Amino acid sequence: MEIVESRTGAAWRRSGDPGARRALVLFHGLASNGSRWREFAETVEADESLPGWKIVAPDLRGHGRSARRGRIDSKRWARDFETMRVAEGIETLVLGGHCLGANLAIRIAAGGPKGLAGLVLVEPMVPAAWAGIAARWGRFRFILPPLAALARAANALGIGRRSFPELDLKASDIAARRMQADDDGHFNTDYASPQRDIRFLPTASYLAALHETLRPLPAPERIACPTLAMLSSGGLFGDPARTRAWLERIERIRIVDVAAQHWIPTEQPEAMRSQLLRFVSDLGRD
Repeated sequence: MEIVESRTGAAWRRSGDPGARRALVLFHGLASNGSRWREFAETVEADESLPGWKIVAPDLRGHGRSARRGRIDSKRWARDFETMRVAEGIETLVLGGHCLGANLAIRIAAGGPKGLAGLVLVEPMVPAAWAGIAARWGRFRFILPPLAALARAANALGIGRRSFPELDLKASDIAARRMQADDDGHFNTDYASPQRDIRFLPTASYLAALHETLRPLPAPERIACPTLAMLSSGGLFGDPARTRAWLERIERIRIVDVAAQHWIPTEQPEAMRSQLLRFVSDLGRD
């Protein structure tokens, strides 16, 4: 995917015809970056399964190639999205994301952005359905903003790391699937490790993004466009039945269960790709 960097410090990754006016925009999850969607985008481009569309995967502010310091939240991410949409000349839009990215997509879609044709939610983090470590984090989410502010203050005083390794999710996903195959199907739960995550972004950004993951969501009834949701059957961070009950309040939704712990793009890339492409194709026939 080609990396595009704006003068505002926002960055995104693009695949397909740069001049296309139709775009599938996909947000990544917590402590990730736009390379989360590189494997998907390269496969789609290779088999030309989305003719006339481009795929755009932002590095959310605080992650990857986007500005690394300063305050971040969903409002700032939404403004960066709008800057990107205008810069890319996008007229028709399917918006989606995984985990934190799915929650951000819900927030933006609830506002009815220009040109929105569909919404794709891959394992959204619904507060009413939290399970496991997400439920424990959720009880203490109120402390995350002041902790993030303290970390930013330390950065302003010159305290903190000055560089970060770049996380390549395509390579990481391939390695994780190889380990899973060698370990009788057991998925590498290091993907859920804060110690692993914090290597790749500033502590302040991690804390702020975790807070955004755990914030309440807009009412699902505010979503007016056709929606596809993919839910992990393993329910590592969210109870599938309770997540489904919340999503079913969206009027025009199709919900698909996928055999995974949480990282559907990693664990079941082919199933995710086929469902997503079918959804976009069906939109074109409406």
